[in-house]
Amino acid sequence: MQTTQCVPDMAPRFSICICTYRRPSVVDTVNSLLAQRGVPLSEFEIIVADDDPGRGASEGIRYIAQSTPALRYCESAAQNISACRNRCLESAKANWIAFIDDDQIAEPDWLREMISTAATFRADAVQCYVRGIYPAETPDWIKAGGAYTYDYGPTGTELHSAATSGILFRRDLPGSRELLFDTALGITGGEDADFFLRYKELGGRIVSCREAVANEVVPVQRVTRSYLQRKCRRHGHIYCRIVFAKKTRFGRWLSIMKSIVGMAVTSPYAAIRTVRAATSCWMFMKFWYHFGVLEWACGRNALYHE
Repeated sequence: MQTTQCVPDMAPRFSICICTYRRPSVVDTVNSLLAQRGVPLSEFEIIVADDDPGRGASEGIRYIAQSTPALRYCESAAQNISACRNRCLESAKANWIAFIDDDQIAEPDWLREMISTAATFRADAVQCYVRGIYPAETPDWIKAGGAYTYDYGPTGTELHSAATSGILFRRDLPGSRELLFDTALGITGGEDADFFLRYKELGGRIVSCREAVANEVVPVQRVTRSYLQRKCRRHGHIYCRIVFAKKTRFGRWLSIMKSIVGMAVTSPYAAIRTVRAATSCWMFMKFWYHFGVLEWACGRNALYHE
């Protein structure tokens, strides 16, 4: 397939970006965006950036694009999510940028609700609610705890950072045109948290929106105890890479003490599983997150580099 050239014609108000890598579900994501209510299709574009050197998404996206001029396909092929996201930023025509993951399905009012929240709260960025859709094999305690459901608080809650798994933000915030995702984090993770921490430093106001919902289909391999443990440890490593490492010696010491206390408080997670499944899941995730922080602080950060 010949790559669509991303040359601006008449700029839309919103550019919705999807980075994809060998996930056929990206077609479902695109279709959910084409079904958005309350925002005319003429006001937004959809950009699919393919991080697969084999251009695995090209055929499905090309088929949809035949009847949808608003949909554009761009190649990244870097196998680096930061580079792929930067490709989206380079390609986007609008001043308002949205990101959604290629394993998510946007509910029909997803975009409209984020636009409304940005206007109501005079926000520069709006983070949506992510609802995990769990396979039948999911252990009860993981499902009860909503391990893959991300609730950032009541609509309008101000956030310190954000993620690209469902967000709308102004690209014309002073200084933000030069802001890119750090390619050094593009393999290990944490690139979106790092991006929005820097966005916040520019004065960007980030708030939550519970009414904007993206449903995320959770693969069966991600609902095991071992996978979730590894995920939480990795998040601890990522926190250290983008926040802990930049602190003063005293700040690092405080973070270490906080994680020691955090592990002590959450260590009985297994003991309460049968009576408080949701609390047990939360404690499990916090315990292994703090474990990851202490691993990093002790120089055992190989997991982060995998």
